[in-house]
This record gives sequence, C-alpha cells and structure tokens, in this order.
Amino acid sequence: MSLTVLGPHFLLERIAETAGAVYTGVNCLRECVVRRVGAGISKHYEGVTEGDHVLINASAGQELQIPGTRGLILVDEGDVLVKTGK
Repeated sequence: MSLTVLGPHFLLERIAETAGAVYTGVNCLRECVVRRVGAGISKHYEGVTEGDHVLINASAGQELQIPGTRGLILVDEGDVLVKTGK
C-alpha cells in the first residue's frame, strides 16, 4: 500500500470491537493497527508509529473505501485514546 497521509492524521486498520464496560466512561472502543502516520503529527503523538496497536472511540474517524483493502479508518491524532502495544 503506497499511501501518503498528510496532516495530523493516522491511517488505521480495524482489528476488533472491544467491550465498553471494561473502560469507564466510554461506550465502545475500537482496537486498530496503525498503518500510516501523517506528516503533521504533533510531538505528543510522535511515539505512535506504524504497527502499533491503539484504541479509538468507535464513533471516531472516517471509513475509507480503497480498492484492495478493507477496514481502514482515517483519524485525527486527537482521536487516538491510548497506545496498547505492537
């Protein structure tokens, strides 16, 4: 996949829906893998790199329809709630 992501955005691939009851105050979270990191990511989010697993709110982001791929979401850096590992 040769995509360039501009601005303070992450391109994520969906992994699984996560039960919201485990996380206080959040109805439903989505676990994703980071596939691309945008060119304008701020220092606060520089520790999030390609291949990292992150949690986002299920309602965040924009679903992308790209031929040959599935389950991609473009999110603003502020939509990434927590990094859970690689």
